[in-house]
This record gives sequence, structure tokens and C-alpha cells, in this order.
Amino acid sequence: VRRQLYWASAWLEVLFRREGAAKNEEIHNRLQSVLDLTAMACEQEGFHQTATSFATEVAAQFDCDRVAVGFSRAGRVRVRALSHTAKLDKQTNLIHAIGKAMDECLDQRAVLCYPSTSKSTTQVLRAHEELAKLSGSNVICSLPLHVFGRPAGAVTLERSSGRPFDQSSIQMFETLGGLVGPLMEARRRDDWWLTTKVADSFWTFLKHLFGQRHTILKLCSLGVGLLLFFLLTVRGDYRVTGEALLEPIVLRAIVAPIDGFIQDAFFRPGDLVLKE
Repeated sequence: VRRQLYWASAWLEVLFRREGAAKNEEIHNRLQSVLDLTAMACEQEGFHQTATSFATEVAAQFDCDRVAVGFSRAGRVRVRALSHTAKLDKQTNLIHAIGKAMDECLDQRAVLCYPSTSKSTTQVLRAHEELAKLSGSNVICSLPLHVFGRPAGAVTLERSSGRPFDQSSIQMFETLGGLVGPLMEARRRDDWWLTTKVADSFWTFLKHLFGQRHTILKLCSLGVGLLLFFLLTVRGDYRVTGEALLEPIVLRAIVAPIDGFIQDAFFRPGDLVLKE
């Protein structure tokens, strides 16, 4: 009995080691995939090339029929790139349906999967259901792209094979969104026109000025405003001091006809003489 227990304990130890090694290998492969996708996105130059290459690579690696990348603008998400598509037609019903699914993802700030694997979930998937009916995809997953802690865009993955995304893939999507989101946002801002950059900077300044926090900015703006108000409204006398010499153009002299001397001088040079 003791020998059998010893062999059983050895078998359990080997089993636990194998499971731990398999789990570590799975985590390593997951991180390697995330780093490969991030490095591939860094190699591209413009925003459109970066988004299209990223969507195509994700579609190939995760066996998806279509992957879309969108970014928020004026409160709505607009699709900016599709996998295996160089030129995007933004007026089609499919693009509008994908944009609504991305809006639904950003509104809830969570990874949304259709059909939902959890029966007790409180997530709203109405836009994803409409997209599935329109595109014919059986499985749809949307994940937000975070930029400095706030969702700025979304990625929508579609499958028609009926094989749902597992929990490991969803966790990798979340990690990937946190890494690729700031990179794509930086590329997108670099492609803006100069007037767009100025308008965006001014709008950001107004949000910081009238929003929460940024106390130092508010105090500095208040001080500059008070200084400008003082310079524009307050009036005073402006005097310039300095040495000056007044010389007439024509010099005239009153000469006495006879020799003599001046007995009294009622005024000195520089005195003010009034007319009587």
C-alpha cells in the first residue's frame, strides 16, 4: 500500500508539472502573439497602412472572416480600416452596422461577444445582433481600444464558422487593445491637417479649462484674463521724462543803444510768463 501510494504521489507530481508547463507555454505563446502584432503595427508608416495591416494580421492569426478598426469622432465611431481591403467605402450598410456595433462596445466599455456565452450577463448586444443578420457572421467580438485610460476606438472581429472565441482569446484581445490603441491614436493624429491639429488642441484646452482637475491651468488662465482686462480698461497719464533743449529757428536780440547794465531781472530763463 505504501509503495502504491508513493507511485501515485509521483504520478500526481508529474501531472501537476506537465499542467504547469503547458499553462506557462500557453501564456508565453499568448504574449508572443501580442508582441508580434504590436511590432507589425509599429513597422508601418501612416495610420491607414497601420490599421489595415493590423486588421489583416489579426484576421489571419485568429481565423476571422473580417476584422474592422474604428475610432471615435464627434461622439460616434467611424470605421477606418477593414482586413484584406485597401480601399474602404464608408457609405455601405455593412460599414454603418459595424460602426453601430463599435458604438455599443464603447458605450459599455467592455469586450462584447455575440452570441453571449454567459446566461446571466447584463450586456446589450442589439447592434451586434443586427450586424450578424446583415453580414451572415455567426460569431462577433468587439473590443475597445484604450488610449491613456479612456476608450478611443474599437476593433470588431467576425467569424462565420460558428466557433466562438474562448476566454483565452478574449483576454489576449484586451491586452492587445491596451498596447495597440495608443500607437494607432498617435499615427492617426500625425496624419491630421494643421488646422485640424490646432482645432483639436483648442478644444482640449477648453475641456481642461472648464472641466474637472487642472487647477494650475485654471489659475494661470484667470491671471492672464485679469491682466488683459486691466490693460484694456484702465487709463492713466503717460509721462516721458528726459533732458531736452529748445532752440528757435530765428534768433533775435534786443540791443540797448547805449552802454549800460541791467539793474533788475524779474524773470529767469525757464520761468513761465503769463499774458497780462
